[in-house]
This record gives sequence, C-alpha cells and structure tokens, in this order.
Amino acid sequence: HGAKLVGGHLAEAVHTRSTPSHDLIVACVQEAWAFRCGQPWATLLRALQDALLRTGRYAGNHEPWWITILAYFVIFLMAVSQVLLVLVPDRYCGLYDPKARLAKKLAGAGLPHAVGLGGLSLKPHHAPCTLDSGVLLCASRPADASGFVTFGLSGAEKPLNKGVIWAHFGEVLVCCTHFGFTTSSYERCRVFCSVLRAVLPSNPGVNQVLLLGDFNMSSICPPPNPDSLPVVALLDFLEGSLGPEWVSAELLSGAAPTYWPLPSYPEDSADALDHIILVQRDGVESARTISVEVLVDTSCAFSDHGVLVVDVQLSVARGVPILLWL
Repeated sequence: HGAKLVGGHLAEAVHTRSTPSHDLIVACVQEAWAFRCGQPWATLLRALQDALLRTGRYAGNHEPWWITILAYFVIFLMAVSQVLLVLVPDRYCGLYDPKARLAKKLAGAGLPHAVGLGGLSLKPHHAPCTLDSGVLLCASRPADASGFVTFGLSGAEKPLNKGVIWAHFGEVLVCCTHFGFTTSSYERCRVFCSVLRAVLPSNPGVNQVLLLGDFNMSSICPPPNPDSLPVVALLDFLEGSLGPEWVSAELLSGAAPTYWPLPSYPEDSADALDHIILVQRDGVESARTISVEVLVDTSCAFSDHGVLVVDVQLSVARGVPILLWL
C-alpha cells in the first residue's frame, strides 16, 4: 500500500513537470527496502504499518509509540534470524521488494527503465545482510551500462547493504546513494570516493557525474548536527580524490530544506540532507541550473523527506536540459 501511494505521488509529479525538451529524466527513490521473505515477523510488521496508514490517523513519521518499540524488536529478530537464513537456499526464501511496484508507477509517467530491481543491491546469500540498499533509479531512456557497488558498512548498519547504484548515459554517469549515519562524516566521504574511483574506469567516455541521494550531511552552515561535516566537505573530497582531471564539484540543489523530523513540520526543525551534486572533468562546459523545487508532503503520509527536483542544463552549448528527481 505504501509503495503504491509513494509511486502514485511521484508518478503524478513527474508527469506534470516533464517536457519533450528534456533529453533525460531520472528519478532516485530512497528507503524502498528489500528483504528475504523467510522472516514472517517483518512481513507482519509491514502489513500492520500499512493498516495504520490506511486509517488516516497515522502517517510516515507519526506512528504510535508501541509500533516504534515493536519495529526495533523486529529489527533485532531479523538480524538474529539471518544466521539461520544463510542455511536456506535462495530459491526457498523468496524476496519482498517494493521497488517493482514503484518502478511500475514511474514507468507509467514516462520513466520505464529501472535499475535496482531483482535484488541487485542485496548481498550474496552467504553474506550477513538483512536488507538491501533501498535505492531505485528510474530513467526516461535505457542506460548504456548499470550496476551496484556496496559501501560494506559495519556496526549498527551492517544489516543494511547501502552503496551506490549507478547508470551510464553517454557522457553522463548518474549515481544514486544513501549514506550511512553511524560512522563519521569523514569516513563516509572517504568510502564514497573510493566507490566512485572503482566505478569510473568501467565507464569510459564519462565527462560528468551526477550524484543523487540522502547524504546525511547538511548544506546548512554550520550544520544543525555539530558532529556532522557540512556537504561542502564532500565537495572538497570529490575534487581532491577522484583524480586530477576531475576539477569541479558543484552542489546543484543548493540549501533547500528537504527533511523535517517532526510531524508538524516546524521551520526550525528543517534540515537539508538530500542533495544533487555535479562533478565534471577539466575542459567541460559549466552547467546551468534552471530550477530547484522541493515538493513537501505536509501530511507525512509518504515520507518525512520532501521530493527534491532539479532541472539542469549540463551543457550550455547543447542547450538540452535534464530533469532530476530525488
């Protein structure tokens, strides 16, 4: 039910804002977690959350206290049960993955080419992973190549196989990600740049890299969380570690607030954690941001994050805009 709601919400927004002049339209969906279906309590928890959502009394970040406690207990059971699941062949486990429903909705809005389906970012069966990356990329045209690289998180986030889902479109490489939050900001930047360095050589001809995701790093200076580096630190990392030919890293989405941790959406609780970043090779023409928009669901029925929309002209000389959704 939740996947259908979110997919319909995004599909309607994409349909009303895309135009034939857009050379490429990309949507990146976060937290659409997939897991093996050998864990009935996780399935029951999802069914209970869907039932609460249907009542209209509760929403994405406005749940009763008892279901929060139940959710943590379920996470504990899922982590423990993974030891048993590795003994069961994949063909007997099955897979719950809401991305297929989301991709179907977005395909109806003109984004029929999806990357991230079929357990792409779920670790191999023998690895201690409970959930996949939760990231889905949908585009208006097929990618020349695509794939996934894991961050290999440890500690509390080890059951989550977070990483980078990437798709190659001509001279443009699009990377969708969801940063961890338990390690230091410095370590997150270091691991992310090492993943990009591993992806770039397998995609020759790329001159521009678009990075979309929830980076858990604020573009507000100083950041509301004193333990976190601002996203400008990531820009410095990108310019200094990808290679001498990658000379420019630019924040296309600005400092627009995209995250409200409280159900009432007070202004003083807003933060800017979701970003769209452009990294360019030396000699490539400057991009031009046409517009930045945040679609806020004040009812929190879909998410406590807004939908970040950036319309950008990557090559001023070509004059062809690209529409990006996060």
